Amino acid sequence: MKIIQTLLFTLFFISTSAFSIPAGSGFSYQGQLTDGGSPANGNYDIIIDAYKLSSGGSVLATQSFIAVTVSNGLISIPQVDFGDALYDGDEVWLEVSVRVTGGGPFTPLIPRQRMAAVPYAVQAEFLASNDASFGDVLFHNGMNWIAEPFNTLSKWIVSSVNDNMRTNGMVGIKTNPSDTLHIVAPIGGENPFRVQVGSSTKLRVNNATGGVSIGANSTPPINGLYVSGDSKLNGNITQPASANGLVKYMVSAFCTNGSIGGIFTGPALINQSVNNVNQGVITISDGSSAAECLISFPSEIRYWQTSVIGTDRNAGVNCTEYSSTSLYCYGVKPSNGNRKVVNFMLTVY
Repeated sequence: MKIIQTLLFTLFFISTSAFSIPAGSGFSYQGQLTDGGSPANGNYDIIIDAYKLSSGGSVLATQSFIAVTVSNGLISIPQVDFGDALYDGDEVWLEVSVRVTGGGPFTPLIPRQRMAAVPYAVQAEFLASNDASFGDVLFHNGMNWIAEPFNTLSKWIVSSVNDNMRTNGMVGIKTNPSDTLHIVAPIGGENPFRVQVGSSTKLRVNNATGGVSIGANSTPPINGLYVSGDSKLNGNITQPASANGLVKYMVSAFCTNGSIGGIFTGPALINQSVNNVNQGVITISDGSSAAECLISFPSEIRYWQTSVIGTDRNAGVNCTEYSSTSLYCYGVKPSNGNRKVVNFMLTVY
């Protein structure tokens, strides 16, 4: 049996009404068979395989049709459908194999037939049931892909300078915005905001504490601010000369040890303290002599200032560096330099 094929592809569309029905990826197939030089007649089984190559390769999709009636050599298959995935932009080649219904092996018709660009139009139909123009974007309305002008659909505008994006409205991330920029992160989830330079985090809003850390990825205090500095010489926060300084710690303390003048004064203690760095505990202990104490801080200190609390004009207080994180303080009488029990305020910058 000598079979010759002539192929003709036509797109198969479904008419639409008020509710758009996708046309699908199917197409009709028509061909011409001859047997022994004469037009074929009768029933034939037909297999249509899709390849990406004109010869060789693997079958990507296949369709089988049993007992197709061939009259005067004309084959007509109203619907061949390989699905959408086949049409990815690469060429598609069809290999058609036939046999008389119920008899013997299939005979492949050579060469394979290349599908023209027209069947790919069905994929474009899926993407834009309305005609898309240059500069349009596509969005899905739940049933179809719809083309709309970019600036009509989106609040974002492409700037002519460096292709920057901007918007004239409010922006919300995981929320309907109530502010110009409104970001919501789930409880226990990711941090709502982070800025990195290279691999180093420079600014972060922490999801666990609600605080902000600057200069490091360290956990900030609850609803507070943590500023990183790696030594006495680095990590400073500079301000105009007219601005107020930043306070790290404030301590109201009472320095004593044993008794002075026969009056027992009790141990040293901290009346009140404020930690604006890391919420660590500030501690105090007695010194080696009366009216002396050692105050320790949970981080390195640089500058400090002291003042006596109360109206005792005959008292003063001295603090010297004992270590990078502690100060040795004692009350003193300015008139003779003797030790004196005092209440005092210590501010660390």
